[in-house]
Amino acid sequence: MPDCAALLGAFPHLLAEVVDQTDKAAAAGRPLPAAPNSACCVLPSVVCSQESTSARILALELDSAGLVGTIPHGILRLNSLERLVMSNNALTGSIPPWLSALPWLRTLSLEGNRLSGSIPAELGRLSRLQVLLLGKNELSGTIPEALAELSSLETLELGSNRLSGPIPAELSRLRNLTTLFAAENDLEGRIPPLRRIRFLSLHGNARLSGTLGQTNPTGFCNLKGTDVCTSDVDLAAKCKIRICERVAEHEAPLTVLALCVFGALLMATIAGFMLSMARRAGARHSMPRYAPVPKRDGGKHQD
Repeated sequence: MPDCAALLGAFPHLLAEVVDQTDKAAAAGRPLPAAPNSACCVLPSVVCSQESTSARILALELDSAGLVGTIPHGILRLNSLERLVMSNNALTGSIPPWLSALPWLRTLSLEGNRLSGSIPAELGRLSRLQVLLLGKNELSGTIPEALAELSSLETLELGSNRLSGPIPAELSRLRNLTTLFAAENDLEGRIPPLRRIRFLSLHGNARLSGTLGQTNPTGFCNLKGTDVCTSDVDLAAKCKIRICERVAEHEAPLTVLALCVFGALLMATIAGFMLSMARRAGARHSMPRYAPVPKRDGGKHQD
């Protein structure tokens, strides 16, 4: 089935918009899509390929489009889709596992809906996926370990759901993952060593704990409300995160020890200087300002 026919089958309400956009383009003298079955390519929410033989839909941008109901199965026929955005609508039901059958998908955004149920492990088959946005829904269950198979993943947004359990340690294998938002859930356990993370938000998960190490991402300041410590002294001061009492061997204990010794020596030096100044000031206050000098009258003395 041609992509446009599949699209209109999945989203029948778009047909009226296709007609409207086609009329506007004709009235303005703009060229219409020449490829067969490419009428839907006039939609601002649709990005099509530039081929002359047929129109392949590459991106579907339906953010804040008033969508309701479940995610339509007809999307599966758009097998060239690289970007699927259906965020900020009123979609309900679960995330369908069949989305994993879209082999070219690079961006999947379903945040800001009313989706429930668990995150399907089948999404781990989307080997080209770079952005996965599932935040602000009603998702429950645990974070699937299968997401660690998304070798191209750069951004993972799971915040403001009802997720529980640990953050899978397997996610530390994701070499391209730089952004992880999982705030406002019920996650627990230790934070895995996400050493390539630059933006991290985990607040609102009171039972998370762990050591951040020396990754120093900017988003670690969002870790308020979690039992987290760091061996990075500068990061601890900047983000007001406590310094770990015990630092693991792989987190450069000598560096932290050296900083602590240097700080102690510096404080001792300052204290010694202040004590010396205080003693000098005390000595000056205990001495008379001057001794009285007797007046002389030319060397004559009165009997």
